[in-house]
Amino acid sequence: MTETKHIMLMAVGNPTVEDDGIGPYCLERLLQWFEFPPDLRCVDEGDLGPAILADLIEVRELIVIDAAKDTGHPAGTVLIMTPEEMAANAVLHTAHDMALIDVLRMAMLTDKAPERTIVVGMQVASLREWEMQLTPEVQAAAPIMCAAALDQLRQRGVDFTPKPDADIPAELFDALANFAPQKSSE
Repeated sequence: MTETKHIMLMAVGNPTVEDDGIGPYCLERLLQWFEFPPDLRCVDEGDLGPAILADLIEVRELIVIDAAKDTGHPAGTVLIMTPEEMAANAVLHTAHDMALIDVLRMAMLTDKAPERTIVVGMQVASLREWEMQLTPEVQAAAPIMCAAALDQLRQRGVDFTPKPDADIPAELFDALANFAPQKSSE
């Protein structure tokens, strides 16, 4: 059995900025649809900042679900990225926002950095402020993003099972069985 207490599934994004909310949206759906081991840490961090350093204590494997921009891919494309690859595609709203790579660098200075971090990113269509709905193309691709996050958990040996009576879209299971998210360099 895999020890999941050192694994964190972290959503990043601001749901009041249209497609930037895809990370929290997908985490909410995953928690609605699936049972996970009780010690798996699932956290919605919202916008990144130094406050999350406390959440990274004892995290060895970090899986981040986040919106990406300017990837060169169509809206709704799911990408598997390193934090370094995500740095160029991060959605930042103000000068006070921090990129994931900056938060991880701060964590390294305090010896709280995860050993491995992977980003499940999705190319956004629009980032209008105070628009609290996802665009149709991003919302349609949400099951694929959820499947990509589940695949990352599965690769780490994390077990998950559908909750009884969960209304899980068939696209999620199809993506989990057949779809391979693109690498950001493709």
